[in-house]
Amino acid sequence: MEKRKMIVGENIFIALLLLFSALTLYFAIQILKKEVSFSSPGFFPVFVSSIMFITGIMIWREMKHLSPNHSDNRIRETLNAMVNKRVVVTIIVVLLYASLLEWIGFELATLLFLFSIMLFFKAGNWKKVLFVSGVTVGLVVVVFSTIFNVILP
Repeated sequence: MEKRKMIVGENIFIALLLLFSALTLYFAIQILKKEVSFSSPGFFPVFVSSIMFITGIMIWREMKHLSPNHSDNRIRETLNAMVNKRVVVTIIVVLLYASLLEWIGFELATLLFLFSIMLFFKAGNWKKVLFVSGVTVGLVVVVFSTIFNVILP
């Protein structure tokens, strides 16, 4: 059986993932230091960022067993793989979502975000996408505000 070759840009992505996870874990620990308990504001971020970091290390260890991608134009291939239409549109929509949060509120901004990104990725017709987006936002609001007592932005 032939070993899978490393995907173009895979090693750069995992390096960025590990860096992001380490920074997130560091800042989450700073929040947790202020009040150390399971109900403190920093507990969940420390938990999630720890999982991200551990998963990143596991992926990195698995990547060591992959065949390297020997190409003459690795930089160009990496940039082409990382900067495509889907990635650029997703980044733009996420930035729009972040800017709309303050203006129109969490519920409406999240509904618009989910609706537009699901339509872009062709998750179904607009009626189905609107229904799924609405149900998702409703569940998020109920679960986080009622069960977890989280104040949504």
